[in-house]
Amino acid sequence: MRVAKVIITGVLLSRVSASARDFSGRVVGIADGDTLSVMHDGHAVKVRLYGIDAPEKGQAFGNRSKQFVSALAFEKEVRVEVKGRDRYGRTIADLMVLPRSTVGDLSSTPSCKSTCSRFEAN
Repeated sequence: MRVAKVIITGVLLSRVSASARDFSGRVVGIADGDTLSVMHDGHAVKVRLYGIDAPEKGQAFGNRSKQFVSALAFEKEVRVEVKGRDRYGRTIADLMVLPRSTVGDLSSTPSCKSTCSRFEAN
């Protein structure tokens, strides 16, 4: 019975400590389509995207995969929800791009320019 309590307590504590490792930061590097570097506490943390297996550099579509992730996340503020670590020591995590704070940022995107200009004409 005592062993069961220790195991259950250990599982609960590991879940609490996992959420305590979550952090926010700016994406400062893209290694490939499933690995990014995020600034945290003054250093870049390698983050492997949870549940994603993108082509590596040198494989078919490897460069395109890296470009896609770069367009979505490079130099943006993100929230990193840590799931664990892989055998190479990278943080495995869900990554969410944080919303921008001003509408002015949205209106400068190419997809918005044509739509916004139609409304400005009226």
